[in-house]
Order: sequence, then C-alpha cells, then structure tokens
Amino acid sequence: MFVQAVVLAALLAGATPAAPAPAPSAVAGAPATVTLWPHGAPGVGRRSSEPEIVENTYVRNVHSPSLTVFPADPRHANGAAVIVVPGGGHRMLVFVNEGSGPAKALNRYGVTAFVLKYRLAREAGSTYAIDRDAAADLRRAVRWVRANAARYGVDPRRIGVMGFSAGGELVSLVADNPAPQEPPSGDPLDAISARPDFQVLVYPGPLGVPAQAAAGAPPAFIAAGSCWSIPARWASPPRPPPAPRRPSSPPAPWTRAAPNRP
Repeated sequence: MFVQAVVLAALLAGATPAAPAPAPSAVAGAPATVTLWPHGAPGVGRRSSEPEIVENTYVRNVHSPSLTVFPADPRHANGAAVIVVPGGGHRMLVFVNEGSGPAKALNRYGVTAFVLKYRLAREAGSTYAIDRDAAADLRRAVRWVRANAARYGVDPRRIGVMGFSAGGELVSLVADNPAPQEPPSGDPLDAISARPDFQVLVYPGPLGVPAQAAAGAPPAFIAAGSCWSIPARWASPPRPPPAPRRPSSPPAPWTRAAPNRP
C-alpha cells in the first residue's frame, strides 16, 4: 500500500510531469552511489575514510553519507523522485527491505528513487546526534537531488522523501520542522531549499512530533504496520459477543409415499 501512497503523492506534488531527459550513462546500468559530502561531512573528521560494515544486508559504521541511485526507465518515467530513508533504530540501516526494495518498487511506477545512507547516532561509540547530523544528511540529500534533477529527468518541484521507522523520524524533522540556522558556508548546495515537496511516513518513530513548522509542511502520507497492543484511548469500543446460535430442529424422517390406488 505504501507504493500506491507514494505514487499518489508524486502526482499531487505537481500538476504537470516534467518531460524525462535521457538518463546519463553513469546511472543507466547498476545503481550508482553519490557521496553527499565530497570533502567529508561536518564533524566526521578522520572517520570519513572508514569503510561501512554490512552484516546480513544491514549497514552500519556510516561516516560518509551517500545516495544510491535507482533511476526510473526513461520510457515511462513520470518526473517524480523519492528519497528513501531506511530505518534501523539509528543503530543500523535496513538497507534492502526499507531501502533498495522500495526503490525498485517505485521504479516500476516511473518514479526515480534515491536511497540514503545517513550517520547513525545510536550505534555503539557514535558521537553523532539525530537532529544535528542524521537530519543534516537528509537535508543535504534533498538539496543534491534538487540541484541535479535535470540529470535524471526529475522535476525539482516533485521531490519527496519516504522514511521507515527511524528514517520516518528524519523525514518529520526535515519536512515538518524548521532547519537550524547555519553560518554561511560558501557551498552552492546550501542555497537550495531542503524542504521536500511531499513526505511519506511508514511506521515512523516519535521524533519531530509535534511539528514546529506545520504551516509550511508538505503533504504527508502515512502508513502504519499492525501491532499486538495499542493504547486504550486509540482502541475501538469492544464489540458485543455474537448471539448463541439456536439448535436447528432435527430433519423429519424420510418416508416413502404409498402408491396411488384407483
């Protein structure tokens, strides 16, 4: 269902799809990876050169935030783009089930997708903060996609973000709350808006709520998973038990009619 919600969001975010441009050869084959901070993310220091650790498709030890690009087929691309933000409790990234898998599903609907690898604030030994560093990675991702939209046949006014669980928290922090005031950096990307045009929250975490900039927030589409217990104030009133069924009467014994006699 979340894919249908994203497609609807992409259609609502812009009235007229942009004509898709031919995909660059760099992204026409296997997914390409783009480093968001070529000279190192703020506050990373020497750890920027440490390799990522992948265990059973889960990614951790991210010190060089990046985007993995999944371009839509130019034959049916609709001009919309979605940055997919995997969850993982800020300790790891569920990169396949909440990253590349949804990205490939979006491709089937003509949506170009970018999967974000962001810094993990709750990983053991981490010095990062969710609202400072991980959210900055997502803002940087939105700016980068918007600045490079023409390369991928994307309308810069139809760029959304979709976050799962902990990734949903980052979406809320970026889409529904004001960006922190930063001193001038001289980086041209910092002059580009980091506010997405629509947002999709898939069982998001609680950070970023309540929103501090709801008036200017983009449209939100929310999907939730099932759970075994919910707060009593959210529960539906109990239904009365069904009435007991009355036992049916036993069928009448079958008898053979006597033949008619003259």
